[in-house]
Amino acid sequence: MNIEESSHESEASLIQTVSNIMKTAADVILKTENIVVIHRLPSKKGTIRPIIIKLRNNNAKSAIMKKRTPTKTK
Repeated sequence: MNIEESSHESEASLIQTVSNIMKTAADVILKTENIVVIHRLPSKKGTIRPIIIKLRNNNAKSAIMKKRTPTKTK
């Protein structure tokens, strides 16, 4: 999934964007308190930088991983 990067992007806006995508695409409710760290990885110029998320517990991760197939097709 390619999430466009904006010039005024912050950690809070990334959390909101990813949470909304997880809710609509995979029916997974990702709470803010479950996210420890979220940021974009470095990449070549002109490409969309991927987002990496570290979650507080494995329950949230398991819920996302079970539903990952529907998010890949959208």
